[in-house]
Amino acid sequence: MQQNRLLTEELFQVINSYLFPELKNKNISHPQFIITFSGVPGTGKTSIAKKLEERYRAVRINNDYIRQIITSQNLASSEENAEQLLQEYGFHLLPHLPLPNKRTVLDKSIDRRYRWFLDTCRNYGFKYFLIRLDISSADRALRMLGKRELITDREKNSMRRWIREYQDCVKNLEADIVLDAENPDLRGLFRRLDSVLVK
Repeated sequence: MQQNRLLTEELFQVINSYLFPELKNKNISHPQFIITFSGVPGTGKTSIAKKLEERYRAVRINNDYIRQIITSQNLASSEENAEQLLQEYGFHLLPHLPLPNKRTVLDKSIDRRYRWFLDTCRNYGFKYFLIRLDISSADRALRMLGKRELITDREKNSMRRWIREYQDCVKNLEADIVLDAENPDLRGLFRRLDSVLVK
């Protein structure tokens, strides 16, 4: 059974009105290029995304912040609807980003939705760069997550699903670079991206 769409043009504009004032580098002119991540929660995506935002003068779109907007502004009637709205907003934003700077860092994992991500990039001709943050086990991932926040039972239970989604993405989508999540080689990452983005 197909879910009804929750995202309307009005809701899209409401989320934009809270998100866009917080974005950096939005008025710089860059062509479309997407940098994004594969990896489970706690593996350091946001830390790396912030460095990429600064180095490449990109617009960083943080999923957790969008979720916070949806929750704080009561834009969804339940937690399930909030997650659906978050996903629909993300699907709609990339091809309709109303900013001159189209160099985007998606500060989130695409593991669960990698097929949609690929389809979007193919349909719109978007170039992308995928950073895979590799972690050897669910136990190591939970340890990393626990270094930055209190782990809930829900997160412990979700980690198995996150690992499965990550492994599915690994099998079906090749990354442009694979980094050890616990000791990422940022110099190597910057060298690879410099060769693509710095003229």
